[in-house]
Amino acid sequence: MNIIKNPDYLNPSIYQVPEELIYPKREAIQTIENIIEEFLKGYTPVKRLIYGPPGCGKTTIAYYLYRKYLPKIREKEKYYAAYINCKNLTNRFSILSAIIAAFPVQVEENGAKELKPEYRFRDWLQKIDTEFDILLIIDELSKIKVGSATLVLDALTLDELPEIKPKISFIAFTNNPRLPKYLKKYAKDILDRLGGFILTPFTPYTEEELFEIIKKRAKYSLHEGTYDEDLLYYIVEKALELGKEWPRDVIELLRNAASLAESQNANKIEKEHVDEIIKIERKKEILNEMTTNYAQVIFLMKFYIKKTGKRILEKPYNLYKKYYSKMLLEYKERTGSMLPETVKKSTFFYYINKALQEGILKEDIIVEGPLRGRTVYIIKEDKLNFYIEALRDLIKKKQDYRYLAPLYILL
Repeated sequence: MNIIKNPDYLNPSIYQVPEELIYPKREAIQTIENIIEEFLKGYTPVKRLIYGPPGCGKTTIAYYLYRKYLPKIREKEKYYAAYINCKNLTNRFSILSAIIAAFPVQVEENGAKELKPEYRFRDWLQKIDTEFDILLIIDELSKIKVGSATLVLDALTLDELPEIKPKISFIAFTNNPRLPKYLKKYAKDILDRLGGFILTPFTPYTEEELFEIIKKRAKYSLHEGTYDEDLLYYIVEKALELGKEWPRDVIELLRNAASLAESQNANKIEKEHVDEIIKIERKKEILNEMTTNYAQVIFLMKFYIKKTGKRILEKPYNLYKKYYSKMLLEYKERTGSMLPETVKKSTFFYYINKALQEGILKEDIIVEGPLRGRTVYIIKEDKLNFYIEALRDLIKKKQDYRYLAPLYILL
């Protein structure tokens, strides 16, 4: 059965959406509207860098406000606007070239193409003999390296030089937290030209706000009767449990669950589809961060449970000292060779800490009995099993991990 009627509205990257689907909070919209209104007053160029985490709605709001204000800007004599999305622009040269193409007047470059992009841009600006105001909405500046993004911002503030006639205003959006830090530490002069600060108007969404966003998206994108409000609340709840608190997160979870349900010829999206998608995505995250050494530590914890029947470690070092050597010996007996790569003690403790952070191990204090007051480490076997199952896919796909396959026999 067809569940999805319009896939575009389940794609957070599609920013040409009905106004009802514009989801950034009113405070964020108001902040950016104030900047555009300041540009329209025409006193001095307005230059602002706006930071927001991935998925908070920067692209949606940037394009929406550009379209909203474009007619008003065009009404004013010698006022222009352009929207530049850097998603497919891989370096500062391509971004500055796109900006040049957006200007209402063009001039001969006469060999300037041989210059570095920022110098070419300055040379080009100096040749314009017409006074006008232009507003550039520069989206997804995070697609290029921090150093290159800084040079783009530097180039766009050159109109403060007396020989440059056009007045450039811009609002640049980034989701890279390193760019604001870099400007504060290494490029204070550019930061000063940006008003001395970086705007951060995007705040996390509440459960109710996320529900309203996903409810509207479902209305536009899914066939009636293929979902219910309980399911939408469940998606929001699960996303928040995973620390995903932005609109893109819940929209993508709905999209993937709908696609899975459709691929299974289901009549309706069920909670089980959502749970399956979460497992798939979590496995991907695990495998992206996995190393062969970490994999061995994970196998070692399962090996320890099999040999002792225990899920509590009094001292992690005993796991390494006593049971790692046993696991290596049994591996050799089974395969006729040693593991080609073994875990060093310092590396072992690094991955024990990682296991603690990821919830495979849990620190606890014994409150009674002869070990009262002692810190122990509890192996969360359900989580451990999930990692071991995820590793099966990695061992099948990657040659570097194939030698670990015999460890499953030991478990």
